Amino acid sequence: MAHIDVPKELGQTALIAAAYKGHKEIVDLLLANGAKAEILNRDGQSALTIAQHIGELEILGLLRARTTERSSEDIDDSGQAVAARRGALGANPAEG
Repeated sequence: MAHIDVPKELGQTALIAAAYKGHKEIVDLLLANGAKAEILNRDGQSALTIAQHIGELEILGLLRARTTERSSEDIDDSGQAVAARRGALGANPAEG
């Protein structure tokens, strides 16, 4: 069985194709099964940018919500990671 994010013609993933065709239920199902909304097709467009371009507001909302959930899951809030982020941003609390 192929991976859910394997691109087909023109670099389209199943998620990109479903967003383009306005299939909200399929978009939701693909996202629930781990499809990545950040993948770009050969034209440099993601499912999110396509949904936005064609005005699929419900699909856009699903994609944004799922992308936000995934981003927050990836954040490491250990003290060391927070310190590293502050250093990378140049924010030194001792100077503030």
